[in-house]
Amino acid sequence: MKHLTTRQLVELSLYAALIFISVQFLRIPLGTQFVHFGNALVVVAVLLYSSR
Repeated sequence: MKHLTTRQLVELSLYAALIFISVQFLRIPLGTQFVHFGNALVVVAVLLYSSR
């Protein structure tokens, strides 16, 4: 298992909070469903943090 530094843990938790906020509050209603930016932020997080 990979050990993370405190800085990396803080960055990841802030990014998780950003994803939560984008899913809960930045919604675009389309009929009975909605579109949000959370999925795009998850993809960016995976691309950023998978190479570390």
